[in-house]
Order: sequence, then C-alpha cells, then structure tokens
Amino acid sequence: MKHGSFGNKGGIYMGLGLVRDRMGKTRDALPILHQALDHYQREHTRGYQQLDSSIIAKAHMSIGKAYERLSEFDDAAKHMSEALGIFKRTVGNNSPLTAHAMGSLGKLRAAQGPSKQREALSLLKGALTLEVNKDAFHLETVWELLTRLKDLHMEEAKERHARLSASQHGSHLAALNATYSQYLPLVEIARGRITPQHEKDDIGTLAVFYKTAGELCMLAQEYQQGETLLHEALRLFENVPNFDCGSLIEGCNMLLSIAETNNPQRSALHKNKASEGLASAPSPRHGQGGKKGSKSGCRWDE
Repeated sequence: MKHGSFGNKGGIYMGLGLVRDRMGKTRDALPILHQALDHYQREHTRGYQQLDSSIIAKAHMSIGKAYERLSEFDDAAKHMSEALGIFKRTVGNNSPLTAHAMGSLGKLRAAQGPSKQREALSLLKGALTLEVNKDAFHLETVWELLTRLKDLHMEEAKERHARLSASQHGSHLAALNATYSQYLPLVEIARGRITPQHEKDDIGTLAVFYKTAGELCMLAQEYQQGETLLHEALRLFENVPNFDCGSLIEGCNMLLSIAETNNPQRSALHKNKASEGLASAPSPRHGQGGKKGSKSGCRWDE
C-alpha cells in the first residue's frame, strides 16, 4: 500500500475488509471498510465537490451489510439508502446493482418493524419488478422477494382482520384481493423466465417458488391459477433429492383443498353432482332423520 498507486489503495482496503467480514470478524472489518469508503470519496472529489461513483455506492453497501450482520439496523439503513441513491444516479433505475440495493434495503426496513413496513413494501415490490425483468434472471432472489412481500402483507391483513366484526369479513376479502392482485402480473413474468434448466439445476428453489406463487394467487382469490401452480409445486417436491418435503407437500395439499372449495366452477360441478345424487336416491322413511351435514373446507377469512 505504501508503494502502490492512489487508486489501488481503495481496492486493497475493500478486499481486506470483506475478507475479515467473511471470516466472521465483522466488527474488525468495519473500520477497514470505512477506510475504503473514505478513500473512494476522496478519489472522486473535484474542487471540494463530492462526485457520484458506483464504487462509492458499493463501499456503502458493504458497510451497510456489515452493520446489518451486527443488528445495527439504523446505521445499516443509512449506508444502504446512500448506496441506492448513488446507483440510481450513476447506473440507472433498471440496473442489477440498483435492484440488489433496493431489495437489500427493503428487507432491512422490514426487519425494523411496523413503522418501516410501508417503505419496506414499496422497496421490495420495486426490487421484484426489476428482478423479474432484468437480463440475468435469478430465481432464488425472486422467490425470496415474493415470500417477503407475501408475509408482510399477511401480517398487515391479520391485524386488519382482528379489528373487523363478523359482518365486515367481505370487505376483508376484497382488501386481500386488492393487495395481492397487484403481484399476479409479476408472477406471470417470472414464470415466463423459467426454463427447463432451472428444474435441472435447482429443483428445490423452483418448487418453493411455485408454492409461494400459488399461495399468493389464492390470496388474490385467483383459485384456478393457484391450483395450477400448486400442482406444479407438488410435481417438483416429489422429485427433490436428499430432502424431506413431507411438510411442504402437506401444505400444498391443504391449499389445494381450499382452492377446490373456493373455485366457483368446482363448486357448481359439485352442486350438480349432489343434486343428481339426491334425485336418484330413495327418500328416507317416515320418522327417520338424517344426520345434519357438516361444512367442509374453509376460506382464507375463517
């Protein structure tokens, strides 16, 4: 470092800081990463004016991730927010670097609790939109973002549902539909990016993607589409090697039973079959009562 060029010093600081972090010495890594950031900022200053550079944003992200691992979320958010702004200005709103920073900050905001939930949802949806459309499609990242969004909205829905009376459950279902329907086009884009190679390389991630997407469709009350996705998930879970998918398969089957109960076409078919059966069945004898039938199935609001 004493004899190297000024430009090389930043890279040496950054590399050493990242290695320390990956060795589990995150607290020791932070001062070195800050040195890298300081170096890059001085390198990109002209006439006392700080210039934007993607390398400065990358340093901010590395520091933000280190603070996040130490559960120092406020400091982490400060650096990630700075990185996101710089990436937008230097490489554009549609860059993979912007998508990564947006998703990372969204997950961090979600971890900060209810006061940051609105911002978290906006960031995560923005990141998901970028991830499903970018050239280098990464299935695991898409699945993680979709799962975070589904879970955050579900927490929100449970709180809202707890405040409603029984007569207002219809409005709860309408709210669920409005909340989750916005993600259906993104699910369709993601499905269009999936190739046979994904099933060969990472069948497990593909299976849980289909399950999560199926759940999301059902929450949006798109039961037929949800069934299609869940059946695809079941097919894949049956073939995942070296992992017990029993609970995941059970979850899919439970969701399919809900979809069947709520699918209008299925319900109409069952009613017709029931009517035909009653028409052909002998009438009960006088004085003999039948057992009262129990309601089968369930809905998301029950």
